[in-house]
Amino acid sequence: MPLLNIMGTTSLGTTYYLGFIFLSGETEEDYLWALKELKIVMKGKDIIDPGVVITDRELALMNALEIVFPKTANLLCEWHISKAVLTYIKRERIFKKKGQRDDDEEAQKEEVSKQDNFMV
Repeated sequence: MPLLNIMGTTSLGTTYYLGFIFLSGETEEDYLWALKELKIVMKGKDIIDPGVVITDRELALMNALEIVFPKTANLLCEWHISKAVLTYIKRERIFKKKGQRDDDEEAQKEEVSKQDNFMV
């Protein structure tokens, strides 16, 4: 059962929790329901729609945000972008040791293993 964790940030850089919502799944319909409920609560407390939302590129969530908060900018999380880039670099073996040949598979596997252990 997925948990949608909704947080906010003040102008001073402090964070606070807006809500925790258990979802039955991670479909656009699930996110629509959760965001519509959030919007109802926000309107009841006279809170304006958010100016920016940061997500992890969950496409169903991004689509639901566009429907419920159409004027809100949707940005991607820097941590998730960095993680995706690192995964791509490891998978494509972009960085190799000096003098390492492409056909030296065993050395490549060893290098990827060392990189994986470095990140742990």
